[in-house]
Amino acid sequence: MSADLVALENTKAICGRILEGHEVICAKSEAAAAAFRDLHTLKGAASINNLGRLVNALHRSEGALDLICKQLLAGKVATQSHLEAFRLEITSVLAVADDVLKSKFSKAKTKTVGSREGGEDILKARFTKVG
Repeated sequence: MSADLVALENTKAICGRILEGHEVICAKSEAAAAAFRDLHTLKGAASINNLGRLVNALHRSEGALDLICKQLLAGKVATQSHLEAFRLEITSVLAVADDVLKSKFSKAKTKTVGSREGGEDILKARFTKVG
């Protein structure tokens, strides 16, 4: 599997777990800090693999979580609006990752049939893995 696919699959898996546990993450500073590190790592992997749209989505989710981290470190409770903003940003990351995956693998098989080379018919086919 190519590095960009690994980055996309890891993003989907980790952000899926973050989304499932976002209320706990937004209530505990240790969990929020761990999620922030995960998002930062995913953003780096996306950047290395030239997945610009995913980098931007991850950056926005980091920003939303950073606001929550600052509140928690100050001994405050994350506001409902910050919680909702973070949830929406993580959902956006998942949507972008899905969209990038679909665009990378939606290419239909292409083939060229019947060219002549050395008196023989040559079937040239390139199949792109779908899904």
